[in-house]
Parts: sequence; C-alpha cells; structure tokens
Amino acid sequence: MSTNKVVGKEQKGNMNLLLLAHLVADGGKAAETSSGPVWATWVPATIGLLGSLGVAWWSGRKIDKQMELSKQATPPELTRYKEWLEISGKYKELVNSDDVDMLSNISEEYKGINASRKAAFERAVWERKVLATCPNVQAQKRMIQIPASKINEIFNPDISEGVELDIDSYIRPKNSEVLWIIPCILLPVFWFVWMYFMGGPGVSNIIFSAIFATAITLLVGPTIYWIIPNRINGNLEANYYLRKIRVEYLAKGDGSGSESNKIQSLLKVHQYWEDWCRAEGLRYATVISEWESVIYCPWEDKGRFKRSWHKFWCYFWPSYYVKRSLKGKTEVLWGSYKDDKLNGDLKEKLVRKDTQAPNSDTPEGSQPTPPQG
Repeated sequence: MSTNKVVGKEQKGNMNLLLLAHLVADGGKAAETSSGPVWATWVPATIGLLGSLGVAWWSGRKIDKQMELSKQATPPELTRYKEWLEISGKYKELVNSDDVDMLSNISEEYKGINASRKAAFERAVWERKVLATCPNVQAQKRMIQIPASKINEIFNPDISEGVELDIDSYIRPKNSEVLWIIPCILLPVFWFVWMYFMGGPGVSNIIFSAIFATAITLLVGPTIYWIIPNRINGNLEANYYLRKIRVEYLAKGDGSGSESNKIQSLLKVHQYWEDWCRAEGLRYATVISEWESVIYCPWEDKGRFKRSWHKFWCYFWPSYYVKRSLKGKTEVLWGSYKDDKLNGDLKEKLVRKDTQAPNSDTPEGSQPTPPQG
C-alpha cells in the first residue's frame, strides 16, 4: 500500500516537471520572438500603411472618375443655370407678370434673381468652353473654379491698352504636403534595414545611413514636391489651356483673327509667374514626355548622352536654363510655349529680343552647361 503511494507521488512529480518544462519552452519561444530585429515590426506596419494610402488614393481616383462622368452628362454650372431659369419663371408666375423690364425696375428681388441667372449663364458658357478645350480632368477643375471677374475679363478683353496679366491670371500651384509622409516613413525603414544588415548602430554605419537617406531625399525631392503635385492638380495644363482660351478671345477682340502677330504685344505677361511656368514646365517634361510637344526643351533633337545631361539638370535646376534665356545667352527661350502667340510680350521683356526656333540652321551661341563652382 505504501509502495503504491510512493509510485503515485513520483508520477505526479514527473507530470509537474513535464508541465514546467512546457511552460519554460513556451516562454523561451516568446522571448525569442520578442527579441527579434526592430525592423521586423516596422516593415509590416509600413507596408500596411502604404497599402492603406494606396487604397485610399485609388478609391479617390474612382470617385473622381465617377464624378467626371456625371459632369459630362450634365455639367454642374449648366444645371445651376437651369435652376435659376426655373426660379425666374416661378417668380413671374407668382407676381402674375411676364414684363421683364417692369419687374427689373420695380422689384429688387427680381433684380437679384436676374443678376444670378446672368452670372450662372456666363459660368455655364465658361464651363462648356473649358470642357471642349482642355482634355485634362484635373486642369478642368482648376479652370472652372477661377473667379467670375476673370471669366468676364477673358470673354470681354479690353485691348485699348493691352491685357496685363496679374497674379490672379495664373493657376497657382497647390503643394501636396501629405506626399512628404512617404519619404518620412521610408527613410526610418531604410535606416533600420541598413543597421540590421551592416551589423549594428556603429559610428560608420550611422554616417553611411545618413548619407544614404540624404541622397534618397535629394533624388526623390523634386518629384514629390513639384512633379507629382503638378500632375495631380493639373497646374501646368490649366495655365496652358487657360492661355489658349484667352488668346482666342483676345484675337476676336482685336478683330484681326487668331493668327495675328499683334496678339503677342497685346498680352502683357506677369514676369515672375511666367518664369515659374517655364521652369516647372522643363522639370515636368523630364518625366512627362507629352509635355515636350508643348514647350521648348533643351534636349530636343539631341543624342542620348546630351538628352540625359540636359534632363538631369532640368530635373534638379530648371531655373538655370530659364535665367540663361532671360539674359539672352541661348537662341531659344527654354520652357516657353511652342505656339508663340501664347508667350505674349515675353520676348520684349528680354535683353535680347531676336529669338529663333530650335530647328534653325544657325547653331546655338552656347549650349546650357552646369554651373561651375
């Protein structure tokens, strides 16, 4: 009897030891998991965040596309004009009068309705013109949103002293600061990955990782800060098609047709924003090849090496080419529109006024080269 009790106690003790061994083993695995490299937790979180941003961006694109299809079916400004027509008709039924002149003289309420109806009509005409002229959806949105005073100025240009463009005559850039989230997330990830593969946070590893992070930032900086926002918001396209419509109505006001050489002297451009459009147009064209057909680019008709050379400098420093043109050091106004009427009096603002097309037989006085020192 006593022997059985002893055996039972030994078996119970062995089971307790076995249970303890399992607990220790499980704890060891948990500890091993928790002591893994830091980047093992950062990378999945980063991928998840980037995936969420990508899904949100794609969903936004789909919504914009659906809104655009709806707009093409019934443009919003046209809908607003129809609403004011209905309001005007219902008001005349309410007062039991169709005499528009009398209502305009005696009724302040009808004056307001009539003024709103005319404003809605003008914006509906502008919207239709924009949709017919500009194929870029994002640029259409920017153009349709310009103030009513600018629409009236375009439709009814005062050519007595020429049309002088001010700061509000340009579609100004909308920087997307949210895009900087991407490099801010990626740089720490690169740093942790570098530390992991190089064997720890030593002084040399920290220096090399800092250099690597700086190089990546400089490389993608122009794309994130300028090219992508301009592409998303349609800034350059909006300015281009806005200028085309303005020149069209300016030619009609001049009475000499759209091919008139007088248009350039009548259209007085804003020097600062004209230079901005030229510089950013050059940077834009280094990535968006279709923009090369709109503006003069220094790499056109060049060999592979020179094309890469000029694109490199235009990507990082396009204002260098613009400044050389302003000083009359190039035969072509780099970044200016190939349709000369759209450039307005730009040539007259330069030190050297005689410019020529890039395909001229006369060789260039000097090719743009990177600055020395």
